[in-house]
Amino acid sequence: SKRPMMANNGKALPAFFCPVTNEIMRDPVCTSDGKTYEREAIETWLKNHDTSP
Repeated sequence: SKRPMMANNGKALPAFFCPVTNEIMRDPVCTSDGKTYEREAIETWLKNHDTSP
C-alpha cells in the first residue's frame, strides 16, 4: 500500500522536510548513513564539514 504524503491535518509529513533547511524537499537525496536531505543543502553542508548534520 502507498504511504500518505499528508497527515490527517492536511500538513506534509515530517519525513518530507529537510533537516538542514526545515523546508519541504524538492530534490531529496539519501546519504550513506540513511538520512535524506535536500540535494543543494547537503552538498553545501559537506563542502564545509566532514560529517552529516
